[in-house]
Amino acid sequence: MEKYNRGLTLTVVVEGQSLNFGEGFGNVATLKKLKRANGNEYDFSSRQSLRYSIVKMGNESFGWRLSSFNSESKVVQFAEEESIAASPEIDLFGYMKTKSKGSDDKTATRVAPVRLTPAIALEPFNYEVEFQTNKWLADRAGKQPNIANAENHRSLYRYTVTVDLDRVGTEAWNLSLPEEERKVEVSTEERSKRVCELLEIIKYLYRDIRGRREDLKPVFIAGGVYKIKNPFFMNAISITWDGDKPVIDLDPIKEISESIDDGETFIGARKGYWGNDFDESVLSPEQAIEGMKNLVESVYSGQ
Repeated sequence: MEKYNRGLTLTVVVEGQSLNFGEGFGNVATLKKLKRANGNEYDFSSRQSLRYSIVKMGNESFGWRLSSFNSESKVVQFAEEESIAASPEIDLFGYMKTKSKGSDDKTATRVAPVRLTPAIALEPFNYEVEFQTNKWLADRAGKQPNIANAENHRSLYRYTVTVDLDRVGTEAWNLSLPEEERKVEVSTEERSKRVCELLEIIKYLYRDIRGRREDLKPVFIAGGVYKIKNPFFMNAISITWDGDKPVIDLDPIKEISESIDDGETFIGARKGYWGNDFDESVLSPEQAIEGMKNLVESVYSGQ
């Protein structure tokens, strides 16, 4: 496991609209939001919502088998017999399998090798509310329409993915399991394949929400494979505006990448989208992801 002891990290910027709603109240649908010390509020899409969209695309695009579950317990959880060998979902995103009271076995937990942050807006929420009715349906039924309100926000969002490459495809490190179950692992080729499929999903990610399909493919990305498993670029991305185009500050990103002794960084930006005048070192997002896939394959092939 030591020879694969590298971390893949990438921070992604996407453009989207109203990506995740909270509990709401009455007939008002409210976005999930955070408030900063300066008083600004920023809506966000939760880590769980990103996980859902990624696994859903993995199932649709790469045939990832959706793990079976145990619905008889009070808490819905993955079935005890589920194994990482057959399920990329629980291999990459972990599991908790609790035991019944009185059982001598302890709870089995797999800490997720793939860590996700929420996708947090880079632009403050402006308290925009959409007025909604079902007027056409009500007219057809000869009834008064029902009224609803939904908070609305279009913004750039930033999220970070960090992958412990040595923990993908193996239970050897999982001390919550009996010794025999810790022998479960998949081939090196399969480990590489699963991580590269994850990167391919991020390249074309979308999210279905409230009758919309939001395009979440990257308009900017920075990442690579490193000996230190730190989400290096998580707090390094900020934007300003130059007229109608956003401008991203590359100085912190380049400063961080130059400070990392052991690793290679790829930066990708959507051509024509940004107000920046990028140099030749900045690739397209797709090229940057392909570069990261090559790094992952090199780690698992021992090169």
